[in-house]
Amino acid sequence: MAAALRTVPESTASDRDCNQRIFKEALRIRYGCNDPNNPDTTKCMILGFFFSTDQVVAAHLVSLKERHITPLLGFKNVWDNRNGILVHKALEAHYGSLELVYVPNPHTHEIQLRVLYDYLMDTELKPQLKRSVIGVKGKKGKKAMTYRDVHLRCLLLPNLVFPFRRALLRHARDAYELMEGNRKSHDVGTGTAPSEEEWCVMFEKCSKESDCESCDWYENMSTASVDSGSD
Repeated sequence: MAAALRTVPESTASDRDCNQRIFKEALRIRYGCNDPNNPDTTKCMILGFFFSTDQVVAAHLVSLKERHITPLLGFKNVWDNRNGILVHKALEAHYGSLELVYVPNPHTHEIQLRVLYDYLMDTELKPQLKRSVIGVKGKKGKKAMTYRDVHLRCLLLPNLVFPFRRALLRHARDAYELMEGNRKSHDVGTGTAPSEEEWCVMFEKCSKESDCESCDWYENMSTASVDSGSD
């Protein structure tokens, strides 16, 4: 079962063609990312900036390819609008490759973006985004935004409106575990890696607070975290 839950997320083109437009519009409404004065723009939930809608991706937390695992996390439909967030397309690619994660804070309800690999920190977002346009301060002489600028930023969410935190937590745990054995330098990821006790608290809180049905797999992950933390 563990192997089945660790497939790198990617999408299915046929489903995107049929359903992505409806999914994206539902996310725009759910998270307040639509501008009534300019319907052709959509807000990135990390950068807090309205881009041309084609620059913002309706990102699946559990991908279309992995739809078979949704019952293990306590929901059934991969097109549920709680299974998505709206982010600039440069960010989505690295979520899919497990190089950045979104980690729910069980105490503050914030959901924080964390970059895991050192090379990415000073890599520019593509297509290039100017700091002056987004309103982000950076190093003198560096005009384009890098992943250092988004590291540790939190998702911008309406009050008491959340994506499926179980899905984000499952992805984050897998990404951190894969990072530990990776040859790519990952000091930045090591610096933010939760302890076993912290994983335990996050899994326990998410199992209770996520707007999902109960599920054996998630309860087992909470138990496993407790057991490993007691060794």
